[in-house]
Amino acid sequence: MPLNLQKWLPETRLEFINYGDSTLILSCYIKPKSEIFGKTFEIGPFNRQYIMVKELLPEYVEDPSLLSPDELSLIMKNVGSDTTQFNIFEEGPFKHKTFVHPLSPPLDVITLYAEYLNNLDNYSIKKTLKEPISDLHKQDKTYYPILCLYRAKMYSYLTKIEEANAWMEVGWKEIEESKRWGYCFQWASILAKAGADSEMHLQQKNQLIQKTFEVLETAQQLTSEKKFMEYHLIAINCLKAFLFCYLNKHDDALNLFETIQFRTLTAEEFMDKELNHFFEYLVYGFSTAIELKDGELLRNLCSLVVTGAPEILDDPSPTHCMHRSLMNLFKIGRTQTNTMFGDILKMAHLYEPELPNFRQFVKLTGEDDEIELNSFIPYYRG
Repeated sequence: MPLNLQKWLPETRLEFINYGDSTLILSCYIKPKSEIFGKTFEIGPFNRQYIMVKELLPEYVEDPSLLSPDELSLIMKNVGSDTTQFNIFEEGPFKHKTFVHPLSPPLDVITLYAEYLNNLDNYSIKKTLKEPISDLHKQDKTYYPILCLYRAKMYSYLTKIEEANAWMEVGWKEIEESKRWGYCFQWASILAKAGADSEMHLQQKNQLIQKTFEVLETAQQLTSEKKFMEYHLIAINCLKAFLFCYLNKHDDALNLFETIQFRTLTAEEFMDKELNHFFEYLVYGFSTAIELKDGELLRNLCSLVVTGAPEILDDPSPTHCMHRSLMNLFKIGRTQTNTMFGDILKMAHLYEPELPNFRQFVKLTGEDDEIELNSFIPYYRG
């Protein structure tokens, strides 16, 4: 399993989990230095153990981030009679580009928060959330709501949804009126991703989805005076439809697209930053069409973004049409859609049994079964 050695500090904690009924012995060695071993550790049956990098590696390794993956070998020996499985998780703290003091300018703190999230640095995220936001930063009306947003993202990453929503509420009260529209999109996205938490009770999920609908309704009210209003409404309806599918309300999901005019964006419009949320939320529309196995809807959604390549719509396979549309987005420089789609695909195992078709599509994607993927939704015969 790949490890991010370039992020390791001597104090980085690694979590080793033994899922079976046998005892495991962990050791490591560094090549090519005569295969010098570090310490060994015993991990008992159905047990987990946190080990610091500096405890695991030989003493001569002062900076583990300088090791290449080819130099480090971890050896897990099963000394029992039963077969077992194990896993390794990097807990943090990790090496960061710069040191930021809690009282540094808020933009520097926000940059560091983003780095924690990008690096999945559990340790630093948990440590940050134990510390209050300074009074100095609370007085900064421009950046304080963004600090609240990032704390909400960190709580959401830890699947602490009530705390995440509470911080979004705080940020909502503080943010300027003109920025509330974009804040709603961020808020709804955090709640929607949290709704996939498999350990959440059904009642909690329903409450969370209802809150997401409320936030989207607010976004819709604030959209009336916005440039590209029709595309913002499509974005909102894409997420609403996805949530309706999750609630098994397929007719309600389809009804959201009945009155939409699917107009292809012009080359001039394509890179306008006002459309950032649209390109992210379009993924929820794609996911809805896949769950409903609705080739017409999928093709219509693709028609919005085939700018410069209208021939894509001639493809008889709706799913291949989507794939080519995603490639077109990437080629032109709109990476948000591909990144967002990748994030949702990674979370797809949490959507079962609520979204069985989407889950099956993801399974085929993982198997790289091009024939089955292209025929997942019936071919267009028009």
